[in-house]
Amino acid sequence: MTGFLSLVLLVGCNPNPPTDTGVFYAATIVPSITPVTHINTPTIPSECTDNLDFIDDITLRDGSTVKPGTSLDKRWQVQNTGTCPWNEQYSLRRTSGPALGGTERTPLRMVEPGSIGVLQLELMAPADAGNYRTSWRAYNNQGLPFGDPVTIDIIVQ
Repeated sequence: MTGFLSLVLLVGCNPNPPTDTGVFYAATIVPSITPVTHINTPTIPSECTDNLDFIDDITLRDGSTVKPGTSLDKRWQVQNTGTCPWNEQYSLRRTSGPALGGTERTPLRMVEPGSIGVLQLELMAPADAGNYRTSWRAYNNQGLPFGDPVTIDIIVQ
């Protein structure tokens, strides 16, 4: 219908209308398609969120007694309660307490949203007797901390 109106308006605005020459002009009407302004499609979030819930100590429960200089294999069971999958660009970083021979940053293993995973650090008990408590947090690929902190709380004697 739009094409027909354009033709009528174009002919009606011509300052030199055609004279009657006996030639008949035919117009073709092409149906127009009305553009769709709204389509019902699911909304996909442009950004995901990071979160970690601590579940349990797998090894070295708080208050565990260890010998000086002993190698420590600390593991925590956690759940990815965010919507972003974790990968090697995510890391576990020490936020307080002595380093216990560990690195400042340890890459996380792949854990999909909703899944349960294990955080693991290889540490060393200090040579001196005493109580030691150190905390770590997960950091995303943009360097931002998220989720529950995880800790190791040991007695060296």
